Amino acid sequence: MESLACASRQHELAEALGRGMRHKHRGDFEAAAQAFSIAAHGGNAVAQYQLACLHLHSRGVAPDAAEAVSWLERSAAQGYVNALACLATDGESGHWRLALEP
Repeated sequence: MESLACASRQHELAEALGRGMRHKHRGDFEAAAQAFSIAAHGGNAVAQYQLACLHLHSRGVAPDAAEAVSWLERSAAQGYVNALACLATDGESGHWRLALEP
């Protein structure tokens, strides 16, 4: 029974990610952020990356570099290449340091 519950939860997270992507492509960034947030909090690395991008670019959510970095780090910890590349590129340029300074 536990594996069925786990599979059901993974399906819900995948559906939330899909909804987020559809909303994002339609330009409804608030709805995208809500859907990505569900999947991101459930541990979906792609949704974590997408939510970070929305925070970085102030789309559907308030701009928040610290929140963006937190989601990027969670996504990168799971090996999501786009998050790893974003952290490496912006880390080298000092972008995160500058964005996080008060």
